[in-house]
Amino acid sequence: MLPNSAETSAPEEPIEPTVVTDPDRLDRALLQGAHAWEASRGELALLCVPGMIDLHVRRLEMLAAVLGYPFSPEEMARVRATVAQNVEEGFAASPYSQLLVRYSPAPPPHRGLVWDIRPVAISYSDRAKLFLQYRPPKDSDRYPDAKVLDLAAALRVQAPAATIPVLDVGAGTGRNAIALAQQGHLVDAIEFTPEMLDTIRQLAKDAGVAIDLIEQDIRDPAFTPKPDRYGLIVLTGVVQYFSDPAQLAHLLAKLAPALRLGGKIVMDCFVTTDGYDPTPLARQLSYVTDSFLLQPTELIRAIASLPLRVVSDEPALAYEREHLPPEALAARAWLDPWATGDRLFPLGEQQRPPVSLRWLVYERVTP
Repeated sequence: MLPNSAETSAPEEPIEPTVVTDPDRLDRALLQGAHAWEASRGELALLCVPGMIDLHVRRLEMLAAVLGYPFSPEEMARVRATVAQNVEEGFAASPYSQLLVRYSPAPPPHRGLVWDIRPVAISYSDRAKLFLQYRPPKDSDRYPDAKVLDLAAALRVQAPAATIPVLDVGAGTGRNAIALAQQGHLVDAIEFTPEMLDTIRQLAKDAGVAIDLIEQDIRDPAFTPKPDRYGLIVLTGVVQYFSDPAQLAHLLAKLAPALRLGGKIVMDCFVTTDGYDPTPLARQLSYVTDSFLLQPTELIRAIASLPLRVVSDEPALAYEREHLPPEALAARAWLDPWATGDRLFPLGEQQRPPVSLRWLVYERVTP
């Protein structure tokens, strides 16, 4: 039933706007209006590391607020879901993937920002191209590892170099392979990026040595080196790129049969201090920074069922400092912060990370 006229209330009188003369209030209004004339656009390249998802979301939340367009709770939930999905996808594709975040003004008549969040995969081949572009091999950068040369020299005491074939796994630009070939060894060098193979081929030609180049991804299940062939297998700068301790066990299981009885594998890897159990974040970032972490127990398990015994285990940095010539150490200035773990754990001068790069030598002990 509609109310009658007697029951209907009288309309309210309109409130007359108040003229504001307070300078502070007016300045705030001026700034609010000026914001509509501004345009914010930019780009962030973040690491695709699952352990950093919460950090990435907080960063984007703060950025949106600073730019004057804070996320609503519903928008925040969508941002979190998008970041999480893309980070996981990027990390699965490659440890070097980046989460690319772009923001730009919303098209008129809308206000606010448009966000574009997506992963960009950077493959090992892409990484190799960047490595060669920004750190091209020079004479001063071609110094081989002292440990590798010393071990080969010890083997040559027992037999001529020509009778001790060498397999260089993940030969990179060939600094060890070329030096060993110059000592008279027959060298097979494995690399799976064409750019690195082309570099080794040219540098070997310049050095006047012959190296048998093999284009092969050692993670391929079909990879099987020749059995009972090698007196020395060089595995330097390889394990640091792994993502799972099982990968080391699988690789050593393939390399052990390729050794002759008494043959050696020399390998460098990052080993944690007893008592330190790496968190998922530490594992993931060690993968991203080419410093993959292995615990002592994982190294033991890797050879538990193999015909290998540990001949030596020593700090790699101390060994190289003692045995490399000064000019080689000067040329490899990157070695110290990497080998000490400071690149992964930047703790400062008064604290030391619970990890170090180590030289491990294995010997084949049974047929």
